[in-house]
Amino acid sequence: MKRIQCLTDLNNLAADIPDELVYYLCIIDETDAFCHFCDEQIANFADEYIYHFVDRYSSIKDGGEAPLMECPSCDYETFLCLHGYQYVCLSCGVKPTQDDLTTCSGPVCAEKIVYRRQSSEDEYEPSFCELCLDYFKNA
Repeated sequence: MKRIQCLTDLNNLAADIPDELVYYLCIIDETDAFCHFCDEQIANFADEYIYHFVDRYSSIKDGGEAPLMECPSCDYETFLCLHGYQYVCLSCGVKPTQDDLTTCSGPVCAEKIVYRRQSSEDEYEPSFCELCLDYFKNA
């Protein structure tokens, strides 16, 4: 029961102050996390958080996008947007902001989220996922 209360507290913090979830949570590996809020390790954190707090059905039914996306770092579908700007992967723990991300410009992947590439002149370059880069190499 304490684990559910901890997840609830983390989710409430994320609703009010998205950066707080990122601050209090330390991802240990693909499944476990350590919560600095309750000072305990949470086994199967991603699955537990998704089960209790991510409503995939309503988001898609109401015309929105799926709340979970494929992470640009680990490729697990545990990448969560917190209020449109801050992101966190519930599996690998990366915490990019919207400014760090873009969608792939390639022809194969259907606009997968990727990290934004910048040239040495501080201009943005086209950013591609691995699938589209392989397509270009083998075309």
